[in-house]
Amino acid sequence: MRSLHGIRKSKAKKGSIRIEAGLEGEDLLLSVTDDGSGMGGETAARLLTEPRPELRTDGSGSSYGLYNVNERIRLFSGEAYGLSIATKLDEGTTVRVRLKPVRSGSDAEPPSF
Repeated sequence: MRSLHGIRKSKAKKGSIRIEAGLEGEDLLLSVTDDGSGMGGETAARLLTEPRPELRTDGSGSSYGLYNVNERIRLFSGEAYGLSIATKLDEGTTVRVRLKPVRSGSDAEPPSF
C-alpha cells in the first residue's frame, strides 16, 4: 500500500514538516504540521472514523494507519486521548496526538501491542 503526503501532492512539490512535542497539564501532546495541499474536512474526519477509507485510483484515502493508531490510543488511555486533524485545502495539515503519560515506577503497565 502506498502513502501520499500532502507535500508531494502540492503544486510546488516542496514544503516543510514541523514536529513538536510538549506538555498540556499532565498530557503529552505531539504534533506534525505540513504546509502541503491539505484536504477537505470530511476526508480528514474519515481518516479517524472509518477503519478502511474508500480506495481511490490516485492512492489517496487508502490508508487505515491513522484510524488504527487512534483506536489503540483511545483503548489504552480513554476517549479524551488520541488523534485529531486540522486541515485547510492548499494550506496544509496538522495531526495532533494526545497521550496519557505513563510514569516509570507507577503501577500502570504500558500497553502491549
